[in-house]
Amino acid sequence: MNRRLPIQTVSELATLIGVPIKELWRTASKANKSYSHWDEPKPTGGVRNFSSPYPSLKAIQKKLHKLVFSKIDFETPSNYGIKKKSNITNAREHIGNQVIFTLDLKSFFPSIRPERVFIALKDELGCSDDVASLLTKLVTCNYQLPQGAPPSTDIANIVTFRLQRRLLGLAKQWGLKFTIYADDVTYSGTDIPVKVIDTVKMIIRTEGYKIHPAKGGVFDKSSSQVVTGINIAHGASVGKTKKNWRAELHQSKLSFAAGEITEENWLRAQKKFKSRNIYANSVKKLAVKTVS
Repeated sequence: MNRRLPIQTVSELATLIGVPIKELWRTASKANKSYSHWDEPKPTGGVRNFSSPYPSLKAIQKKLHKLVFSKIDFETPSNYGIKKKSNITNAREHIGNQVIFTLDLKSFFPSIRPERVFIALKDELGCSDDVASLLTKLVTCNYQLPQGAPPSTDIANIVTFRLQRRLLGLAKQWGLKFTIYADDVTYSGTDIPVKVIDTVKMIIRTEGYKIHPAKGGVFDKSSSQVVTGINIAHGASVGKTKKNWRAELHQSKLSFAAGEITEENWLRAQKKFKSRNIYANSVKKLAVKTVS
């Protein structure tokens, strides 16, 4: 398993991505001021913070993602930000199991502080202090991992390697299926013993993460079994979410008829609904493929 970067020094990093060393350090020194920020409403209430790097920093981050972090072997239980994996493949792993146990890591991206990134780069990837320091400055913003930047999915996986190993080891010990998708942790099997639940929570807390008190739980097939937005209680579907999508489209239609939104926004709403239907159909197809 390759858990080492294709470079050992800052000089090798600069050569690999084609950016002079001085420019890398200069960009890193002002990275905190090189983002635009915005909020988007969460389906469950509240807002989610996003950050997008300015062009100069973004260009470097894209190269880091493509030429550096993509070379790492992400053969882990994670389905997040990895080629050919998604929230759909994450949920699919649990189809057919009688009981699921889910929980959510609270404020996941804000909890990934620069010191956590620095330590993970050194311990998990074998980076030198200089390389780990430079990379940490280039991928973090305002003392946290920005959600929306090109390498953030890579870093989110790297910093949780040890957490993933511990949670996977527990799953194997009890004969359970385990996956993780960013901040979504899922176990499934014929039964989820209380001892497993308590141990999972203990591991997460000792790794420095907080558990969202209002999300997750233990669910059998008599109720909805939602894993990363997909209900797998009986096959796989997006559940009641599709009904909400229709209601949203209908409201946009009424708003357009009343002159409250432009034709461009109405067309955008229709396009969004169409893409959501394509996604819902892909969920069903993958579920059928798995069961067969």
